[in-house]
Amino acid sequence: MNKEMIRKTLLSALMAIVLAGIVLLSFGNAFAQTTKNLADLTVGGSFTAVMMQGSEPMGSPTTLNYGEEIYVEFDWEFPNTAQIEAGDVLEYTLPAAIVFTETKGNIMQGTDPVGSYEIKDNKISVTYTDANFIGGTKRKSSLTIAGKVQGTGVSATQRSQVTIDLPANKSYVLDVVPPAAEPTIEISKTITNSTSQAERDQHIYDCYIDVNLLGEHVNPYFADDMYPGMAMYGDTIDLCTDPNYANAYGGTYSTDINTEKTSFRLNLSGTLENRHFYIHYRIQVQDEMYTKATAEAFAKNYPSHYPAGYEGRIPNYAYAKSEKMTDAVGAWADIYTLESPFEKWGNDSENKPDEGLLCWMFHIAQMDSSVLNAYIVDNVPSNTSLIQDGMRIRGGANGELTPISDYLTFSETVEKGQKKVKITFTDKFLKELKKGAMDITFYTKVERQDQKTAIYTNGASLFIDGVRVADRQNNMKYTKPMALKKDHNYTPATAPKVSYTITVNPASLDLDASSDTVTMVDVFGSALDFVPSSLKVNGAAATAAMAPAFDPDARKLTLTLKDQTAYVITYDATVNLTAGSVFDGKNSANDCELSGIVSANDGKGSVIPGTVYKSSASASSTAKEELMVHIVKHDAKSTLSGLAGAVFDLERVTDVASGSVNKTASVATGIKTDANGQAVINDLQRGEIYVLTEKTAPSGYEKIDTPIVFAFADGSTAIPTTLTVGGKSVKVDVLAATKTSTTYYVANTEVKEPETSTEEETTTEEETTTEEETTTEEETTTEEETTTVEETTTVEETTTVEETTTVEETTTVEETTTEEETTTEAETATEADTTTEEETTTAGETTTEEGTTSVAEGTTEAGTATETEISTEAEAATLAGETTSAGDQDAGTAVKTGNPDRSLVLMLLLIVSTGVMILCSDLRIRRKK
Repeated sequence: MNKEMIRKTLLSALMAIVLAGIVLLSFGNAFAQTTKNLADLTVGGSFTAVMMQGSEPMGSPTTLNYGEEIYVEFDWEFPNTAQIEAGDVLEYTLPAAIVFTETKGNIMQGTDPVGSYEIKDNKISVTYTDANFIGGTKRKSSLTIAGKVQGTGVSATQRSQVTIDLPANKSYVLDVVPPAAEPTIEISKTITNSTSQAERDQHIYDCYIDVNLLGEHVNPYFADDMYPGMAMYGDTIDLCTDPNYANAYGGTYSTDINTEKTSFRLNLSGTLENRHFYIHYRIQVQDEMYTKATAEAFAKNYPSHYPAGYEGRIPNYAYAKSEKMTDAVGAWADIYTLESPFEKWGNDSENKPDEGLLCWMFHIAQMDSSVLNAYIVDNVPSNTSLIQDGMRIRGGANGELTPISDYLTFSETVEKGQKKVKITFTDKFLKELKKGAMDITFYTKVERQDQKTAIYTNGASLFIDGVRVADRQNNMKYTKPMALKKDHNYTPATAPKVSYTITVNPASLDLDASSDTVTMVDVFGSALDFVPSSLKVNGAAATAAMAPAFDPDARKLTLTLKDQTAYVITYDATVNLTAGSVFDGKNSANDCELSGIVSANDGKGSVIPGTVYKSSASASSTAKEELMVHIVKHDAKSTLSGLAGAVFDLERVTDVASGSVNKTASVATGIKTDANGQAVINDLQRGEIYVLTEKTAPSGYEKIDTPIVFAFADGSTAIPTTLTVGGKSVKVDVLAATKTSTTYYVANTEVKEPETSTEEETTTEEETTTEEETTTEEETTTEEETTTVEETTTVEETTTVEETTTVEETTTVEETTTEEETTTEAETATEADTTTEEETTTAGETTTEEGTTSVAEGTTEAGTATETEISTEAEAATLAGETTSAGDQDAGTAVKTGNPDRSLVLMLLLIVSTGVMILCSDLRIRRKK
């Protein structure tokens, strides 16, 4: 058989073996994942569930609103006889009357995941992956999930009764009702010309008010305030229940009209729920309002109503209130008596107060075809600036005009302290204005406001062909949002974590005129442990410029923020109290402030009410309470500069005499901090004293010599407050019996580079030469010495991982099978075939002919291990990755076993390695022949 045929035969055989292995592996995966019923597996153990409203267990029967959020807490314990394999899917079908949102997460034992869960299509799927938990005893799990009641699903506006069946024959009868609507009011107003020409000549108009009362209202009333220049025509006010004004309201009501007939109030009695009313009355406008000179003269008598003089329109305002809704809801309608080339007003409905944006509108009348140029000069209110983004031009034949830059240009000037913006119309915009009137909507941004509420006056002038043709102004009231607001999210489904959101300066106001920065200080209650790695500012890690700092002793987080900038700060905290403990309002208080900035009106704090929830997705394979210690390893300069790679050992004190620790027992070794500088210790017991010692400092840092000594009190065991450990007196941190966790911040100082003396730094030419000569002598190895090592190679050589036969090595064998092809030393010596001097042993066994083949005969230089020297079993284990030194395993990491996929992989690799060895053996025989 020639070399090409051997190669083809070998590759075909290997491909067949690999394909067979893949098929086996696929079938193995299919069989490895088995779906089982969670309730069936807990027979002989326990499986219970409780429905809760907030933190309180729900009674039966209970009245709930459609869509109201509830929680279901499942608890189960497997009997020791329950057979669970890694990868098994344990399912339980949830009640259809509750909508559970799709969610998934880990099931935790302390801080270690032992499995995962997913809730989808009203079904819980649980998969356990941790071998220690699967093979343990007293295997318990708890899972709390959030849902919303949907009733029978017939209609969310109809009452229905449903029964929720849960494990252990637990049933809940729920009376599901539509949620009570929050009282709101919708109102609109329309003014139309009279249908009679005679009345139109007398300037008589019809007014219509549409009022919709949503939810429950007590003693509502409607009112109308008219500007000077108009008054009611007659004393009739129609109150109807249909939009055609055909059905008069038959309930009790009264009307109050003032003497001048410029306002009225219509009062309804009693409680009204979800009612729609239609109001009609008539008004008349005075004759002088239709002539420019007389209208302007009239308006001067009413400066509070017409501060910029008469602009050609008379506003009319209608509004509604009730005892359950004391803030008025209103609507405007205007009557135009003069054609004005230019109007300006505030567009309240489009204000964005949370962003500090006030919306204004210009109305520009159609222009004559002879106009050559035009522009507006806007006097921007003090402490504001004009914003071009969001500006819109609407009207005319083409609707909205975009982009703005094609129609308007801007230039800004300051005259006598007044900021002015000149808005010039391009030829393209003038062309549109000659077709019809246009509206320009734009925003001004509030930059600074000391008062909670302020009035902003915006005046503007229109210039046509260089002539100032009109001046208009309007006022806008602005109430600034909270400069600081804090919210938290803590529910049975999120425990033991609390998520916090702090909103800082959402309107980007200038909070401190004397500084470019503001400082946020946040103080945690004793029940809350800050999670440093969770801190995010506007969705990203806090920057160095923010100088983030956390003082664990004062439990205080500090951030330096830019003024005139909006921030959203988020982070998590862990509740460190036992489940069922009470938040007293102080231990859960989390107060923050902007130093020297926040007013009394701003919400600064967040307090968690009620009791502590137990962990939402937890497990335990022991009967012990889950206690844990969090380590935060950090640079001494900042608690938020986490240091990875620190290694700790934990010991339990077993003997104390005269205040000194005599004996300890190892609990855990090699506890290593992660990339965030954090590590967690689980599986602790109350009443025991623990000693936590740093064994290895992070790279480049000095090691801490003083250990941390702590104990979780059990309420009965006497625990000393100080102990002598290794000759040092150390304070014992005794944690209260209500505590289940704590966090220790452990600082390290950077190693200082030793100062090098001048004498040490100076190296003479003579010393350098000597060193170089010595190195040359040490590095020189003669060919004779090398040959000696090669000649002493014996059969007792132990095949190591490096000697494992690979496909590449087999190809080398193919190339040396014929006597006609003499392979040189350089062609046949490969890294995997060469046995080093350290691998050579001498046990006195006789070297076989194959083991002592010389270089001239075409074998490898350092001696090739023969077929009889290779252990098939050892090779398979090596290829499967089973040969791992103890030093390569991460300290404290448990080795997982019992995975069926792993066994299939080992089987496949064993088949491949065996096939390779058989082929190699066949090639050796053919070569010898």
